[in-house]
Amino acid sequence: MASNRGSGPVPTAPIPQLQSSRPVFSNPWLDLREDVLLWPGASRRAYGIVTVKPGVTVLALDEPTDMVWCVWQYRPAIGRVSLELVGGGIEDGESPLDAAQRELAEEVGVAAGRWDSLGELHTGATAIVDSQAHVFLARDLKAVARGGDDVHEIAAQALPRDEVFRRATQGEITHAASVCALLKARLLLEGESL
Repeated sequence: MASNRGSGPVPTAPIPQLQSSRPVFSNPWLDLREDVLLWPGASRRAYGIVTVKPGVTVLALDEPTDMVWCVWQYRPAIGRVSLELVGGGIEDGESPLDAAQRELAEEVGVAAGRWDSLGELHTGATAIVDSQAHVFLARDLKAVARGGDDVHEIAAQALPRDEVFRRATQGEITHAASVCALLKARLLLEGESL
């Protein structure tokens, strides 16, 4: 296994050839396919690849009170209630920002006057999962009507910003896009470039 410590040129990783790809399963939230790859040196391997519907994660910060809007939601894949930032899937024809604005209103009943993009993440195990999340920092918040199809499945709560950061660093918030959004927002709020 090659490694590159410190600065200097980035090593070139081998890129396999796609031999075949076949769909296995599909629903509105994800697609599963099997790809067979031929690696340099003639090693042939099959991979189960999951492509998840792209989504958004929003750190909604009420600056006057220094509170962050969070949601508590049962997550079947991990079998427990998860504390996360606001987020959800991007609908067909919807931009990431439009989805972020919709999710913020639906989940916590808030609209924001200021939006900063914190970039795009791949939040899954990237060897087998393609799960894109666009992350945003939302500020200048005001109350709006809350609603949506799954609002009854979500408990919204504004928590002190320091508490949210503490919960993330102590492993109480494990949702990858939420943790990354918190880190990126902290850098932006402290004046560092992203």
